[in-house]
Amino acid sequence: MLRLDVEADAGLLGYSAQCLLWLTIAPARLGGIARTLATDPQTAFVGMTTGAHNLLAIAVCRHAEALHAYLTDRVGSLEGVGRMETAMITAYAKRAAPAQ
Repeated sequence: MLRLDVEADAGLLGYSAQCLLWLTIAPARLGGIARTLATDPQTAFVGMTTGAHNLLAIAVCRHAEALHAYLTDRVGSLEGVGRMETAMITAYAKRAAPAQ
């Protein structure tokens, strides 16, 4: 099997707002919210984790206003989201996964 995984710099495609989201989700809602967010075109990554924040996501939007709307109107309105912390991604030191 040959699997290609191409990752382009979102900024070069006009997406200037990239953000890490650490979410605390009610355990009974965790899988459903993860699947819901995974269908959003704004999410580049969604993963369930251990610890106080049990869902990690990366949101990529055209600009800060679009990111704000996504966080407040979409993510913030999901039943079961108890807490959300965010951090804008300002630069990358590494973006590639190891080849195996």
